[in-house]
Amino acid sequence: MVDRVSGFNFVKPFQTSSDPIFSKDPITLKKPISVFKNTLKDTPPKSPTPPSFHKRLTTIVPLGPEFPVNTYITNNQENPVVAKLTNGNIAVIWAGEGIGDIDGIFGTVLNPDGTQNSTEFRANTDTSSYQVYPALTGLNNGNFGAAWHTPFKDGNGFGVFARLFYPNTTGIGTEFQVNSYTASDQKNAAIAASNDNSVLSWESPQDGSGIGIRGQLFYPNKTKIGGEFAVNTYTPGYQQNSAIASSKTSGDFLIVWESASQTKIRGQVYNPDKSRVGSEINMGTISYSEFFPATAGLDNGKYAVVWHSEDRDGDGYGIFGQIINANGSKSGGDFQINTNIVGHQMYPSSAGLRNGKFVVVWQSAGDIIVQILNPNGSKNGSEFIANSSPTGSQYDPSVADLGNDRFVVVWEDSAKDT
Repeated sequence: MVDRVSGFNFVKPFQTSSDPIFSKDPITLKKPISVFKNTLKDTPPKSPTPPSFHKRLTTIVPLGPEFPVNTYITNNQENPVVAKLTNGNIAVIWAGEGIGDIDGIFGTVLNPDGTQNSTEFRANTDTSSYQVYPALTGLNNGNFGAAWHTPFKDGNGFGVFARLFYPNTTGIGTEFQVNSYTASDQKNAAIAASNDNSVLSWESPQDGSGIGIRGQLFYPNKTKIGGEFAVNTYTPGYQQNSAIASSKTSGDFLIVWESASQTKIRGQVYNPDKSRVGSEINMGTISYSEFFPATAGLDNGKYAVVWHSEDRDGDGYGIFGQIINANGSKSGGDFQINTNIVGHQMYPSSAGLRNGKFVVVWQSAGDIIVQILNPNGSKNGSEFIANSSPTGSQYDPSVADLGNDRFVVVWEDSAKDT
């Protein structure tokens, strides 16, 4: 199922409700979405003792019910990602079957209240093979960009491709190849804005030891700004699963990734000209394995980096984070984000809110969980469930800031589009 969008308004701190806010389902390929409005104070009141289980609603209520995003429901629609556009609308894309392609990248644009603004569209122009694992960003000129990887089109294994769109979903030309180096596989792309340009990262076996992270800047007309560049300086083993965040105060950006040989999350801040700001950062601690990072730019010029870590919260995987200064140094130590520790908390996504706050969402035991945090990483209110559906499984969430203390969450739902 494709994710659905719903809205939430904040209620009095720690007020509860029988109605769930978010839900995560296994991929039946109907993506539900939920929109929220944050009314939490910058310095929240002292919270009561956290409950043993997630409450359906704590400090936030939805701005309406969750709703399906995809209108085409045959077979699977999965891996949704969401981004805000400069006009206030919401872009969502996903992988799966749709009109004109059984294994393509599809999307839609929603109004700020979650209603449909466009018809469903296909992002990829080439349908000769399959496209998977999309990435999405709003661009500073009002357009948006999508990226994915596809096999054989670059002449050798998987390659990374992208396409730009006007706000009305009209494609700006056809899809274009991102990677210049084509030997073996280039895959798992991330994309973000840098001033008026766009920057992409991906993994590729060309750092001399296993797999490394590469990057490429593009002008708005899709022309490459110089050549692709090596991101990681630590090269032993595999560097993979990169993510990018744009600075909210400059054209700088942060690329983070998973260093599989160390099972650690690493990162590097860049200037808009792709020169490095500081040195490569090692997140987290030495004692625990860390996987699947996500990152977000904050209003104060810093970045939030989040990931899931094995066994560190006392039971399975847990969600942890680290604040990074604009100069590429750590701001304080890392911190635990999830309160409920039963089972696995995995695959986080993050977005910056106002005044340096940020929101983190993740999947846990068939639900989508949300936690708002203060600029220093302390919790602002309690975690809560985003999905309103108690059936099926919800998973693979993505979150975007909508401004004015509102944010939107999308996810896969295993039982909603039939």
